[in-house]
Amino acid sequence: MKIYITANGKTTDITNYVEKASLSGDYESCVRRLEISILTDKNKKNTQNISYELGNGIIMTENGERIFNGFIFSKDSNTEKSVIDIGCVDRGIFIKRNQGVYSVNTTAESMVKRICTDFGIAAGNIAYTGITIKRKFVGNSLIDIIQTLYSIASQSTGKKYVVRFEDDKLCVVERNDKYVATIDGTHNLTYLKASESAENLVNCVAVYGKEQVYINSFKDNESISKFGLLQRYEYKGDDEDAAKLAEKILTENTVERKITVENIGNTKSISGNSVTVKEPYTGLNGLFYIDRDVHIWQRGIYSNNLTLNFMKIMSEKNSGSDLE
Repeated sequence: MKIYITANGKTTDITNYVEKASLSGDYESCVRRLEISILTDKNKKNTQNISYELGNGIIMTENGERIFNGFIFSKDSNTEKSVIDIGCVDRGIFIKRNQGVYSVNTTAESMVKRICTDFGIAAGNIAYTGITIKRKFVGNSLIDIIQTLYSIASQSTGKKYVVRFEDDKLCVVERNDKYVATIDGTHNLTYLKASESAENLVNCVAVYGKEQVYINSFKDNESISKFGLLQRYEYKGDDEDAAKLAEKILTENTVERKITVENIGNTKSISGNSVTVKEPYTGLNGLFYIDRDVHIWQRGIYSNNLTLNFMKIMSEKNSGSDLE
């Protein structure tokens, strides 16, 4: 791991002063965060020639690969601590904090590229949908606009998407079954916890149309026999298919199964990607989707803490309004 700071046009390697570094992200947030603890002393002899000011650039690499590119957004120091705690964010902050006004009559991917041009953001891999969307946005954040467009497109493509920055480029990534790493209980897994919850279970969807006219109810009879009836009301728009709408809700609100693992670090294990897990003690064996990732470097050890999901999910938004 190497960490570099850029201030006043000068880039400095500060790796030797870093006691601990933690890089994290999740599928719902477009911002990845880096927390750094910088070793110092009361006289600040170690850091007297280095400026840790808000807005300074921060780059992190692992084995020569750039894995974080952002800015210092917070700093905390006091006389009782031998470290300076620095909080950094990547360029996802630009689409989280900026707002826009748009009348959209094009595909999600074309609109993302236009937003990038309008706000001076470099565009990377933008997932193709081919779905034309008509939508109006007034004063919505750029991330809400992008996630809304891809949420609408997802209803037609059946795919799930994650918005994130890779280095300095905005990417919209399709969640797929191509795994980036294998976590194996025999050599790189240190901890695993599995959990199941029916807290958000829906096993019946009652669909209504205009003027609250009842259309149909769609049920998961096996779930109802086990848990009892847990029904949700849903309104169907003119262009929506009632069966597909209900199927989506039932699929996304089934029993929630997640696992948390701690393992030897892998920079590819980030939110939006997939991993395989092989754990002989619990018998857990299969493909899982990363919902949240934490990467920690401390005392020469690099580890991951990952929250894994059995299902592909995305951060769905419904901002703006129909374009008249």
